[in-house]
Amino acid sequence: MKTIAIIAWRNLWRNKRRTLITAASVFFGVIFSAVMNSMQEGSYDSNVKNSVRFYTGYLQVQHQEYWEEKTLEHHITYDEEMLRQITRHNLVSNITPRLEYFALASRESATKVAQVVGIKPEMEKQVTNITSNIDEGRYLEPGDQGVIIGSLLAENLGLGINDTITLTGQGYRYATAAGLFKVIGIVDFPSQELNKTMVYMPLKVAQEFFNAPGLLTSVSVMIKDNDMLAEVQKSLSQTIPENYTIMNWKEMMPAMVQQIESDRAGGYIFMAILYMIILFGILGTIMMMIAERRRELGVMMAVGMKRLKLATVIVIETFFIGLLGTLTGILGSIPIVGYYVNNPIPLQGQTAAVMESYGWEPYMYFSSEPRVFYVQAIIVFIITLVVAIYPVTKIFTMKEINALRA
Repeated sequence: MKTIAIIAWRNLWRNKRRTLITAASVFFGVIFSAVMNSMQEGSYDSNVKNSVRFYTGYLQVQHQEYWEEKTLEHHITYDEEMLRQITRHNLVSNITPRLEYFALASRESATKVAQVVGIKPEMEKQVTNITSNIDEGRYLEPGDQGVIIGSLLAENLGLGINDTITLTGQGYRYATAAGLFKVIGIVDFPSQELNKTMVYMPLKVAQEFFNAPGLLTSVSVMIKDNDMLAEVQKSLSQTIPENYTIMNWKEMMPAMVQQIESDRAGGYIFMAILYMIILFGILGTIMMMIAERRRELGVMMAVGMKRLKLATVIVIETFFIGLLGTLTGILGSIPIVGYYVNNPIPLQGQTAAVMESYGWEPYMYFSSEPRVFYVQAIIVFIITLVVAIYPVTKIFTMKEINALRA
């Protein structure tokens, strides 16, 4: 076998031009498939990050009954020790406690439904990076008694910086919640739905407003690696009280999961078409190679080389070409993907408007996950080996006389 491998390797470089053309078809196949897969997975990762960052977090600690009935009656208690235990987990990056409930926001005769969120300003900033979305005014600071509101809510109520917003609703244990708050800042989220409803205030102010001292509705948890989501969820569930639960973003946003899976299924069809194009591209170069070498193959069979051994040489040559093409393809795709990871493609026009309506940033993002490169390389390499069936079939069906006359 070693001798056959040496013969196959030498055969490749007897005609460098032919070998390089064949390897190039594999090379470009790996690059195209890796870049397409990177774009697809990068878009999913970006959408998930935007959604969890601005709202749910990757995980949320809640009362067991809160998600079904989002009322203050199903609350959790602000527990410093529990928060410290969650923060100490090696895969947890940041956490933020919240008290969320609905209220009516009004100014003069205009009234809108608002989602009031009590936050710890410094902790919330680390999770959502909300300060980067401040459009007017400033972010909340310790000791503030005012609020920051979504840009569309401010527009609908005719509110500006230092104006007063009236909030009325129902507090803990059905107490009346009412208050006047100064608008400190206006925030502009990518999501128009958030811009229409969000009102942020310091946690203590929210607890006083809803008559819920020391209470929370959730603790949002950000983790370092979404692939470790299930492991972190299982681990943290052992550190919380029995009547609490930990939900992950997939459980809280099933519509997004379904949307991603549906889009991924369409992506599989597109990638299958791309793989077919790659297959026929590689097959074309292999057919060209066999046609050029027909007389050579006939001579080798005429001098006594067995067809099986000759077919083995051709398969090993194809293996070497596939290996050369996939390795260089990986090396070639890394800088291309790396560039677009750092410089996402901005979208414009109707496409950008549609993405913004879903709360997604109007950019085409790319992923640099290792699997983007090695999975596509393996698939294209397998395609190359499948194509090797053609020259093997030609060798076993080839007539020596006709081959010698080629």
